[in-house]
Amino acid sequence: MFNVRLYIELMGFIKAREVIISKLYFSHPEVLQGKLKVAI
Repeated sequence: MFNVRLYIELMGFIKAREVIISKLYFSHPEVLQGKLKVAI
């Protein structure tokens, strides 16, 4: 059985993470680019 509440929480987490990443990008673009290069 697929848990709808879990899905909603996961979507909320992903959205929140996107907001945090975009804020980091605008305040410290060089730091985020370095982290992305390491992750990729």
